Amino acid sequence: MSEKKGVPKIKWKLIKVPEEVWAELKRITARRKIAIWKLLEETLSYWRTQQLEHHATPGLTLDKVSWYAFKISSSVGELKANPTKDNLFLLEKTCNQISERLGIKTDEVLLSASQYIKKPTPRNRAVLNQATKHVIAQIISKWGGRE
Repeated sequence: MSEKKGVPKIKWKLIKVPEEVWAELKRITARRKIAIWKLLEETLSYWRTQQLEHHATPGLTLDKVSWYAFKISSSVGELKANPTKDNLFLLEKTCNQISERLGIKTDEVLLSASQYIKKPTPRNRAVLNQATKHVIAQIISKWGGRE
């Protein structure tokens, strides 16, 4: 994920939407003062959280689930408190462990974290928080609620 100086570059794509949808996107983003892609990212994150299938992963205990949720929360918290490339690197390490060990995609967290480092605004912080909450929800979903 890392590119030059540890900050990934966004690759942009175009999509076609009906005019009515475009007008609604423009209205909402103007009111909230955010970019359309950030609204779409929030919407996708919310949708994914709602669509999670609760299939438990064998061998995943409450202790491990708690640890991974704590670990990503701590990494993101440290990055928000001190948005440096070193902290982004540590967050990448944590995200890679979660991806490899639990099979959870953490790309959104890394992308939003790199955007937060570039521009640590409240809006970028909210996007980072939303992406992190989505990963934590997936971690909990992998556990399946069994003791």
